[in-house]
Amino acid sequence: MAKTQEQKKITNDLVHTIETLQAMTEGLGEVQLRTRPEENKWSIKEIVAHLAAFERVMVARLKAMLTTDNPAIERYDTLAWAAVDHIEEDIDENLQKFIIARKKTTDLLKKLKDKDWLRTGRHSEYQNYTIQKAAELLDAHDRNHLKQIENIKKRFGS
Repeated sequence: MAKTQEQKKITNDLVHTIETLQAMTEGLGEVQLRTRPEENKWSIKEIVAHLAAFERVMVARLKAMLTTDNPAIERYDTLAWAAVDHIEEDIDENLQKFIIARKKTTDLLKKLKDKDWLRTGRHSEYQNYTIQKAAELLDAHDRNHLKQIENIKKRFGS
């Protein structure tokens, strides 16, 4: 059986995020990258660092769901991640980490058989957490953070 249109769209969207993120961050100066739109909101540098870290978590989740029957999926602790100062991290390095991990994610998704999209994991926040659900959530996660970057750039005239 062929992948559904939705599975193809999700995979293509995830691939396209790489180009979009690169284009959105290209040519920005350090002030633009470091400026937080509000006191408790992330800067563009922090968003990219988060995307890089989270993508590595997603690769591990997907691999676990493919190799183990219904594995426990750890909740991603955004607050613990954000407690560490990521503003000094190199954005190009984090962008490359994101790209490498995202390519692993999309390569994995492209190779899935139809039945593999339905493999499950036990996630504390989601009922029926399948690979398809994980991919859908990742796509929504991307759109949310890309929108944040867009809003920061608009706010600061970039």
